[in-house]
Amino acid sequence: MLEGQPSAGVRLELVLVEQRADEAVYQGHAHLPTSSLGLSVVSNLKGATASFSDGAGASEVVQAAIVRLATTLVRAATKRELESGEPPPKRIVRWRPLDVGG
Repeated sequence: MLEGQPSAGVRLELVLVEQRADEAVYQGHAHLPTSSLGLSVVSNLKGATASFSDGAGASEVVQAAIVRLATTLVRAATKRELESGEPPPKRIVRWRPLDVGG
């Protein structure tokens, strides 16, 4: 995994910790320029959900933006595999600018 904080935006680093036929569970971090937040994302055939194990390092607006980003990225990375029964990616590492708008 990459080390250090990004200079801007958010870097998601997630590792597959549990896999079932129709669901993949990822845990890791959302790294911001000033903090890192523990993050879990569950992707299944209906979509994805994300939750923080520790969101104290970011405002609710930033947390909501990270949840939108994480669910979208993980769903895109796992959808085909979950639908076809193939193994999902073991790691998902992505950097994106952080859109804190509605």
